[in-house]
Amino acid sequence: TGSGRLDFFVSSRDDDSASWTLHSTGSVVEMTEPDQAKCEAAALRPQLGPEREPTEFLGRLAALGVEFGPSFSVLGQMRYRDGEAEISLHRPVGLKGTMADVAMVDGALRALGVAALEKGRAEGLSMLSGIGNAWWRPDLPDEVLVHATLGEECGGARGSIVGDVQLFDRSGMILGRLQGVVLDPTARSQ
Repeated sequence: TGSGRLDFFVSSRDDDSASWTLHSTGSVVEMTEPDQAKCEAAALRPQLGPEREPTEFLGRLAALGVEFGPSFSVLGQMRYRDGEAEISLHRPVGLKGTMADVAMVDGALRALGVAALEKGRAEGLSMLSGIGNAWWRPDLPDEVLVHATLGEECGGARGSIVGDVQLFDRSGMILGRLQGVVLDPTARSQ
């Protein structure tokens, strides 16, 4: 809408079904006062291990039948260890404004799946089922770094991935936060 608010929904369907299953809905509201905090994730970088290409993670998703078109191919170099990941995201060629920001935030959410690789939880397919709160600056830069950390509830009774994500630039300026993110396993992964 023109009011600085964007409503969204997340749904899926199985290959053999014509009907869609609604998983979650929400609204994105334009931030009025940016957070001027700095991210300290760069200090953790050496502890996250060597830089890796996104091919292993994308290969696991492809094996589950999930592939991303050019508008959502944002993942760059990544480092991760048990329950934590840092990934560089790159704006898709040709996308600008809100659609580019949506693609970058989608990539930021996938960082939780990367953080779960070493925890042994990233074997199945998970879908977004909730976000406690989220904000990001409009018109994100061409490169964004993402730091994802899994919460204590990771794995839980349903096998959910729960965590927080920060988006920041190379100087450490925080560009956004996604807190209390919950990714639940789909029927395909159970």
